Amino acid sequence: KRWTNPVSQLSAYFAMICLRMDGKEKRDFSAKHLDRVLGFFARVEAKASFLFAINTTLLALIALNLRKSDVALWYVMVPGVAAVLLLVVSLWFIYQCHFPKLEGGSGSLVYFAEIAKRTEPGFVTDCEAVSEDALIKDYLGQTWRNAQILAAKFAHVKTAFTLTGLALVPWFHLK
Repeated sequence: KRWTNPVSQLSAYFAMICLRMDGKEKRDFSAKHLDRVLGFFARVEAKASFLFAINTTLLALIALNLRKSDVALWYVMVPGVAAVLLLVVSLWFIYQCHFPKLEGGSGSLVYFAEIAKRTEPGFVTDCEAVSEDALIKDYLGQTWRNAQILAAKFAHVKTAFTLTGLALVPWFHLK
């Protein structure tokens, strides 16, 4: 059959590869795939941290440059309030990025929150008793859940960057 969609071709190729893998190869593939997804977290966290520093600096400069006499001037207060509101909302999205919703992974031997719920001997016993197929499913489930969390984090950072960019317009007016 001729494939017209390159994504379909790639999916079919990976499906053929997975069908030819034995248990160890599937486990290694699943673990590496999870590691690859987890590797992107540092990127989004770095962007969020950078933006947090920019936002707090902009807010500090507004606070330092605002005088008592400026409160009565609408042409100072309107852009000032607009910039502060945009920066505060941007900080909210940065907060959402740094502290995502972590539900899911019930009973996982890979997910840190589920591991922490167990006792040490219970965790060791569960790891010794897990089947290879169950471990592969756990890796793949964690890959999927982490990809969801990562996509949300990137969306929050993108929104925060947009809000900060919009806040620069009234902020520059204050200078």
